[in-house]
Amino acid sequence: MALAPADSSEHTIDGLGPPTSFDQLFDQIICSETFVGAPVTRKLLLHLWQHRGDSISEYAIAVDALGRPPEFNPKEDATVRVAIARLRAKLKEFYERDAQSSSFHLTIPLGGHEIKWVPRFRESSRVSILPVSPLIYRNLLLGSIAVVAVLLFF
Repeated sequence: MALAPADSSEHTIDGLGPPTSFDQLFDQIICSETFVGAPVTRKLLLHLWQHRGDSISEYAIAVDALGRPPEFNPKEDATVRVAIARLRAKLKEFYERDAQSSSFHLTIPLGGHEIKWVPRFRESSRVSILPVSPLIYRNLLLGSIAVVAVLLFF
């Protein structure tokens, strides 16, 4: 169900076994239970995907993707902003429920409506920082005092 032609060499992801294109990852999202059960949000995501890389206005999204009349005024009506917020929530739900092992996530950064692929931050790649016990500070302080005392008396 590739929705827009893409040069697979341009959109190839390494590290997932056989090469997987962003188009294939998008198809997994759009065909998931999360989006099949939300037709308006699905239509909005399809529209943003088909116009990725284009400068698309809030008005165009409202009229073309959400079926608003040509008289729609984005300054008076928050329909698009609300729909984008719902889409962000659906994407989060998809990645938590259906694609926990995905190497890339499709996101819509706050303050806009452009979709972007970002590498997923994996739990295993986090640096573990253990809390420092107050005893460590006490031992360092006592050790420093002992060193200073030895240096002063010898």
